[in-house]
Amino acid sequence: MYGYSFGCAKADVWHITNHTMMLYPGYHPSGFPSVMHYGIEFQIGDDYSFHKHWFPHLDALKCPPWDTRSQTDRLEGLLPAPPHPSKLPDGPSEMDRLQHLYAAVTIATLNEALCELHLKRCDISLFLMEICLKAVKLSEDIYQEIWHQERVVAGDSCYDRRTMCRNWMEAGECERNADFMLISCPKSCGVCSESDMDQETCSAGLCSPTEEADR
Repeated sequence: MYGYSFGCAKADVWHITNHTMMLYPGYHPSGFPSVMHYGIEFQIGDDYSFHKHWFPHLDALKCPPWDTRSQTDRLEGLLPAPPHPSKLPDGPSEMDRLQHLYAAVTIATLNEALCELHLKRCDISLFLMEICLKAVKLSEDIYQEIWHQERVVAGDSCYDRRTMCRNWMEAGECERNADFMLISCPKSCGVCSESDMDQETCSAGLCSPTEEADR
């Protein structure tokens, strides 16, 4: 991080950023961050906490089988999984839920990356596949809930609730599987006003400068 900053200064490379671009897990968001920077201890709900300094003996390169009952100081393979979105607490404001989701996705993404490593370098086994499929599914579920919650906060009612909506629409699923698609993928299926969506998201500060100019 510091090396990159010093290198950019030396090379006269400039960046445009703002105070909402980065967020520490556990901090209350004031906007929608692009970068999660885990460097401090944080709590998710009542039963999960995390600090990167707790895992000096994590054997991240060990191939399965792993002792999943290991204590924190002798962990193997993956980090302790964060809670599923269905287990995360709500709060008095919509941003309170995003606070927990942003923290949870930080660890879920690390585990997803570790699984990608294990699947490339280790012998494929049922044990590895089951654990990594679970880790990847958790990461996807958290990302989906973040996408949904950010749209709720932005007041945007016309959005696709699944990342595959565009592909499904192009495959003709809006007609073949309408009951599911019109609820999950209203934007891709064209059942709500694009102009209304643009108005809502831009007023919430989610449009880029180019999109603002186009409007």
